[in-house]
Order: sequence, then C-alpha cells, then structure tokens
Amino acid sequence: MSLVHTQKAKPAAGSVPSRAFVRWGTLMRLLAPLIQGGKISVEGIEAQEIAGGVHLRAKGGGGTQDHPWRIRTAGSGYKLTPGSVNGVVPSNMEATFQKNRYIWVKATLDANGSVTAVEMQSGQNPPNVPPGWFNAGAPPEFAYYPVAFIDEDRVTYQMCSSNLSLTRTVVQVNCTLNQFMIRWEEN
Repeated sequence: MSLVHTQKAKPAAGSVPSRAFVRWGTLMRLLAPLIQGGKISVEGIEAQEIAGGVHLRAKGGGGTQDHPWRIRTAGSGYKLTPGSVNGVVPSNMEATFQKNRYIWVKATLDANGSVTAVEMQSGQNPPNVPPGWFNAGAPPEFAYYPVAFIDEDRVTYQMCSSNLSLTRTVVQVNCTLNQFMIRWEEN
C-alpha cells in the first residue's frame, strides 16, 4: 500500500512529484506525536515505539512481520529489508541510512525503458523526478520511487511495503510517432 499517492490511478514513473515526498514527511512529522499520544486516530495508521524514536506503519501489518523495504534500526542508523524492482534487488541493499533523510529506489533504464540496475539512495531532499513519457528510443535514464522517510527526531515513515515493478506501455502510435509511458506498480 502506497501512502504517498492521493490519486486513484497510479502515476507514471517519475510523475510522483517531489512535493509528494515533502508533504508526506511534513504531515507525518506533525501527526506522529498526536497518534502516539492517542490524541488523534488516523484510519489505517498506528504508531510503534522503537529504540530512539517512533515508527508509523499501516495497521494490521504485524509489527514483527517482514516485508520489502521494512525500516529496521541498525546501531545509530537504519537499514531496509530487501525489496526488488522487476526482480532486481538493489546492489547496495545493505546500506545504512541516517535520520533526517528520504530513502528511495533508483532504477537505471536502458534505451528501451527496461530496468538494468537498481540501487537505494537517500538525501535530505528528494530527487528531481524525470518525465514518465518518452519517445521510442529515448526513455529517461533513471526512475525513482519513494520507500521511506526518517525525520530528525528518528520517527520513521514507511511509504512502500511491496516489491515494485516498472513497466513500459505504448500510449500513442501513428505513422511518425511512437510514445511510451513508464509506470511504477507495487506488487
């Protein structure tokens, strides 16, 4: 379940606006203490205390149950359980992430829009999102998908808990122009 998108249809790859990362982090940072203190209830979200902070997650997920991209404490940082994009596990899945960071999947695409490599990345600001539309031999070089956010108070926010697939679809074909769209899906 993706908590980032508010649209009914899943957006094209790269069409998850950078502001979605920022809005999610800001909203959850404000709501976390209220949810944890029992002052408000958000349907489908619960607060779970972890060493050094709070983790917001979907209810019914079974606190000890593993799922792709699950945030775990690792010393003074955080690690994620393995996940995949089109069956490819990120080359740096063992990376440790720090607080006050967005964490996302970066998929490298070939000339046909197929995934050739996957890695985890993080930063204080989300990535610039490339367009999801491309002409027949010119897909974007990279596509990004948000999986987690850790705020400065070590509150963690799970944005994705499923393996991912990135697909290429023909959306317009005529005699002189073929256009394609790449789209993220949570499996």
